[in-house]
Amino acid sequence: MVNRFDVAALTEGLASLRAKGGASRCLAVVVPLADGMHEVVREYLGEGPPFDPAAVGLTHHQVLVTDREAVFLFESDKGIEALERILADPEFWDVVSAWEHAAAGPPRLADELYCWPERKRGT
Repeated sequence: MVNRFDVAALTEGLASLRAKGGASRCLAVVVPLADGMHEVVREYLGEGPPFDPAAVGLTHHQVLVTDREAVFLFESDKGIEALERILADPEFWDVVSAWEHAAAGPPRLADELYCWPERKRGT
């Protein structure tokens, strides 16, 4: 079975953003959901995050769910570094492995391009 939560895909995406000078305070991870998994995902999310948002440096964390995707928003004054901390935690991957059957493909990384109220990029 293909690992749909391949850590390499996310870390490569973060490295690419960092190389491009990405200093976003807000990043999103978009996970496509397999058909019929919406309710299962809602149950998983009801347990809360598998990390302490404040301890990794997040100022805001939110998850949005549609029938086809789960969108995880991460906001931090530390930018990409906060998400890298989460991805480096082996306990995080233990929890995420339970999502294997719920995902329809690998997660995608989205960088912030617009925010209201407006703030300076990277601050």
